[in-house]
Amino acid sequence: MTAGDRAATRFEREALYRSALAGRRVLVLADGASSAAQVRPLLPGTAGSAVVVTSRARLPDLDGARFIRLGGLDPADSVRLLGRISGRGEGVAPAEADAARSIASACGYLPLALRIAGARLADAPELTMADLASLLVDERRRLGELEVGDVSMRTRLGTVAKAVSGQARRALALLAAADQREISGPAIAALLDDNGALNVAPELADAGLLHRVSGNGHSSVGIYSMPPLVRAYAAELLADVGPGPVGSATGPLLVSGWLESGGHASAQPASHGAALPTSALPGGALPGPAADCRLITSRAGDRMATSRNQARP
Repeated sequence: MTAGDRAATRFEREALYRSALAGRRVLVLADGASSAAQVRPLLPGTAGSAVVVTSRARLPDLDGARFIRLGGLDPADSVRLLGRISGRGEGVAPAEADAARSIASACGYLPLALRIAGARLADAPELTMADLASLLVDERRRLGELEVGDVSMRTRLGTVAKAVSGQARRALALLAAADQREISGPAIAALLDDNGALNVAPELADAGLLHRVSGNGHSSVGIYSMPPLVRAYAAELLADVGPGPVGSATGPLLVSGWLESGGHASAQPASHGAALPTSALPGGALPGPAADCRLITSRAGDRMATSRNQARP
């Protein structure tokens, strides 16, 4: 295509693209699509052609597509990829192995984040894996460290977050304030103080901003967790927009959502991994309507406790 072939409008560019592909069997790669509308003009009309689309969103309105959900790499593959991209070899030296595993974990085992980390190491030979691992420990500065050139995890996550509804972005910020490892769909609606917001959790999951821990398809009653880098982005979002009036009531609202989901949401303290079932509530039963129930998370001690105060007659 020459400079004279360049079309001025989107429709002219689409027509030029289709004429260039006419009669050819081609494989098109559409990387980082945010919507089906972006992909449709790229679909070739020749039989036998194919399109591979990568996206953090599900794109359910892309007709005829076969969807394959990809998770992060496993820890060992993550370390090998980091070593290869950094130029330090797939077999990371034993002295750097712990630091490499720490970097991979901080990157959430995501290929893009690992590529950025590896590129930073390749660009600065004096930067050791231990140096970079120490820079990534602080979640508040993690996204700032995962930038190289014009490639940035903050920008990538921001693009995805802007594609969801304003209510979903608000929920994302409030989840950073709630600091829950796992949370149910109704509890997320309770954070928004809107029982009609049960579609928010599936929306965030479809965008790749939450992971479904349990529950099928678009079930709003499932249990969700937030990936580490999304949590770091959500904390920045919270700092920008503030918790608002709901933030001060986060504890009671979370319990409200927990109870509305039938007590199926579990709180997972990392120290021993035991879930907090309904039977763990004081008294062994759900509190009555006159009870004031609070679910308190202590991040410093990594403890989960419940307290229940009976209302005075």
